[in-house]
Amino acid sequence: MLKKTYEICSVIFIGMGNKYKKEKTDKRIPTPTYYRLDLQNLLPEVDRIIYMDGDTMVFEDLSPLMSLDMKGNYYLGFLDSVPDAIKSFGIKDAIVINAGVLLIDLNALRINNITEKFNIFMEENRDNIPQHDQIIINVVCQDHISTLPIKYGIWGFESKVYLLEHNKKQRPFLKYNEKELIEAYQHPAIIHWVWPKPFWRNRRTVFYDKWWGYAKISGYYNDIYNKSPKPSRLLMEIMKRYIY
Repeated sequence: MLKKTYEICSVIFIGMGNKYKKEKTDKRIPTPTYYRLDLQNLLPEVDRIIYMDGDTMVFEDLSPLMSLDMKGNYYLGFLDSVPDAIKSFGIKDAIVINAGVLLIDLNALRINNITEKFNIFMEENRDNIPQHDQIIINVVCQDHISTLPIKYGIWGFESKVYLLEHNKKQRPFLKYNEKELIEAYQHPAIIHWVWPKPFWRNRRTVFYDKWWGYAKISGYYNDIYNKSPKPSRLLMEIMKRYIY
């Protein structure tokens, strides 16, 4: 199975030089987070792409996403936990998606010269972008973003309690259907571990065993395990309040 997977996949490294070095970063989010803003230029022959952060796992065939009707939107993603994140830019009652899993229409970004709009926004707001490139995408493309089907990019909530709390934070007209949300949580196509991470050795993390199962066959299990932190209970409680 692994041999077959390798035969149809390839890894390509692209040097980015000093691009985005001026943009805001912090200890958790380094410069490379901004690279997804340049995918339309880095992949000029590609019209559509599924973007996923490294803290994700795929459980189903994703080919249906490549033919999904995006209805004129540039980005589709999972609703973020901070729907007021772009309120300071004069945008109210907005769709705010998380940038960790995205279906992106690269061709539409090129046609509408979104790269230049991103650059102008960063130049004008460099000191006021709290969520980094995620804010940039949500503000600049506000009229052209929407939600993915729930099972693509659902977060790895620690329990159903936090799953439903996340939904309560959304706009009344944007809330997920609760039954469909729970079904997607139990049977995801893509899961995104925003918090907590399975590699923190937190056994309460959803699909924890599956993640470590793949780690064991990766050939790097010992390195991963020895470097994986085990957060304190206090830190976990603080971050739960922030994320959920």
